[in-house]
Amino acid sequence: YTDLQQWYLRLLDLFKKEPAIYAHKDKGIEVLTKRILDSYPDVQKSLLDFQQCYLRIRYRQEHMTAADQRRLQHFFRRLKKNVTEDRHSDIR
Repeated sequence: YTDLQQWYLRLLDLFKKEPAIYAHKDKGIEVLTKRILDSYPDVQKSLLDFQQCYLRIRYRQEHMTAADQRRLQHFFRRLKKNVTEDRHSDIR
């Protein structure tokens, strides 16, 4: 897998126990994002930031840089935190 594919797999891993989301794993990040937002509307900002960064890297002609990795890491951590908080708020 490329570095960018690894990030997509990390995103999928957050939702591997949620069949309504995980079922769309082969349809690309745009479709997956829509399915995630159906279940987690409160993570919209962090998810869209991650998606935008991911797509910007995917569609340019250069290799992923260390700065790209840091940006994806930052957005992913924020998304993961928000998803985790959203799941815990549903439990209460």
